[in-house]
Amino acid sequence: MEEIQQLLAKLKKDQEVLYDDFKEQVLRAYSGQQKKYKDESLKRLKTIIESIFGIADLFVKTNKDYIVAARSIFDHIINTKEVFSYQYIGKETNRDRTTVMHSVKNYQSFKNTVEYKTKYESIINLYAKYKSESCDVCGSKDIIEAPSMGLNCNNCNPL
Repeated sequence: MEEIQQLLAKLKKDQEVLYDDFKEQVLRAYSGQQKKYKDESLKRLKTIIESIFGIADLFVKTNKDYIVAARSIFDHIINTKEVFSYQYIGKETNRDRTTVMHSVKNYQSFKNTVEYKTKYESIINLYAKYKSESCDVCGSKDIIEAPSMGLNCNNCNPL
């Protein structure tokens, strides 16, 4: 009887080790997918803003009003709609987090002008269309709708 209890205890310990390894692998894979999704979101929004504003590089070091406004709109959308941290946005755009914070705050001065309001609405519409057509986890375009879980692709579908 004692041998059986020892075997059961060993099995339980092995099961816990396997579960911990599995959990770590899943978290690592999920983190990688989230990073890929965030990168794709940043690139897509940057492309949309550059095309609407007609600029070559959104993050060129300049203080021209229309580029500053475009960066402010970018930072505002990424920070409020995607809820990316200032630090993450700054790291991905080669700027300091305080610069990003100032840019988001600076958005308030641009948002009421007619020209930028129209451009902002166009950007939001295009970005929302992009967002509605991509997987919530990895950003893939191969979508399956799972009503209780949002939009998922074949690879990220938890079912």
